Amino acid sequence: MTDQRFHAREHVRRGDDFRRVYEARHSVASGPLVAYALANGLEWNRIGLSVSKRVGCAVIRNQTKRKLREAFRLTNASRPFGYDFVIVAKSAVLPEFAELIRLLETLLPKAIARCATSRP
Repeated sequence: MTDQRFHAREHVRRGDDFRRVYEARHSVASGPLVAYALANGLEWNRIGLSVSKRVGCAVIRNQTKRKLREAFRLTNASRPFGYDFVIVAKSAVLPEFAELIRLLETLLPKAIARCATSRP
């Protein structure tokens, strides 16, 4: 059985890292989510989550982040490593958890493909 824990090193936390991913402009949107991707040169993927106050109160925003983090953790082994992802939730109304996993499984590879086809 492989280690599927979500380690602290797998978080995008610093504002500079978020800014670097946003400025690369490798994004894909679908439904309530927008996913940005950028190669990070590491041997693992990192995720940053952005949920604005428009989504709801702190409880709702934290629930949204927990769902997104868990869906990312469960699908992380199925994609190539070495990328920073920033996922922006545009709406508090997220689909059911199984649908959320399917949404990430389609969005993140598309964001990686955008990242690979762009000019340096």
